[in-house]
Amino acid sequence: MLWEAARVISRWLGEIPLVRRHYEGIGSILLFHRFVPPPREEWPALPPWHQPHKRLSALWKYYHPRWNEARADALCISPRQLERLILTLRHKGYTFVPLDTLLAAIYQPDPPHRLVCLTIDEGYTDLCTQALPIFERWQVPFTVYVVVAYAERRLFPWWLGLEDLLRQSRAFRLGSELYQPDGWAARGKLLLRLKARLIQYPPEEACGLVEQALRAAGLPVEPYYAATLDWAALEKLARHPLCRLGAHTLTHPCLPMLSEARAWEEIAQAKAILEARLGQPIRHFAYPYGSVEAVSLREVKMLEAAGYVSAVTTGGGSIYPEHRAMPYGLPRRRILEDSKAADLYRPRQRRLVAYPYAVEGKTA
Repeated sequence: MLWEAARVISRWLGEIPLVRRHYEGIGSILLFHRFVPPPREEWPALPPWHQPHKRLSALWKYYHPRWNEARADALCISPRQLERLILTLRHKGYTFVPLDTLLAAIYQPDPPHRLVCLTIDEGYTDLCTQALPIFERWQVPFTVYVVVAYAERRLFPWWLGLEDLLRQSRAFRLGSELYQPDGWAARGKLLLRLKARLIQYPPEEACGLVEQALRAAGLPVEPYYAATLDWAALEKLARHPLCRLGAHTLTHPCLPMLSEARAWEEIAQAKAILEARLGQPIRHFAYPYGSVEAVSLREVKMLEAAGYVSAVTTGGGSIYPEHRAMPYGLPRRRILEDSKAADLYRPRQRRLVAYPYAVEGKTA
């Protein structure tokens, strides 16, 4: 409850012009994953005496252990909310621009303000079926970061299968270990724990473990391979005037956990394969997972050597002129169903977010 109060106060402070100008910077890079309504059926049934009261209903959901927060579906936004956000930002004076335009603005002596760039990770199929018509209707450019192995149908986003496994199975085996979570709270905690564990594995091994568990539970595996865009869809998207494509590695590993040779392969070969298949230069990169633990200066040097001009993280923050010296640590704001336009300029504990530079002492 205190955290919610702090968010409300920070949003209110962000409406003060001087505060807003300080925190909104040149603009923001927004991060999207899936364009589907977030499921709500997992919430426990509300006691009958609470149902007529919206405030009590909200409190019940707030204090109940949050299974939804642990779900991969938490990284999604409904098409209706996406369009509403686009219209709200336009009404507030923001301009939607391609990533290259935003990067060029960083180097201008008197850069513009209120620029917004949309980026999408993994490239799920609902991008084309749900979001693309909205982008076309309002002429919003966007960048999609592609995982090569997903397009080749060699691997799949294992976290989607893991979530369904926990949701539909009372007991399952992952490798040699048996899991029997009791109740939604236990399942939510277990999902977070297993995701943190599998991130440390090579993606091939993580996918193999989840696929084996799904088949043992009698669940189909094919929908997870088909959840992302294949080469045919990507080739069509590459010709779209609003779309630019970037690299998201070969297999979506946590790069700092790899050897130097393997990390270079993930970065350089992803660029080479995408350029050969899609017929356009691949200039931009997104770190898998994108957190502080998933980014280091070693990868920054590799990206520069491979010929990329920018790389984005998942560190929430705005883009400032200072980022001209840190193009491989550009922060993005994760957009969810409950995100607000005011989140783009509300006060934060740290104004400038630019890891891995800041993490390893390259900036103040």
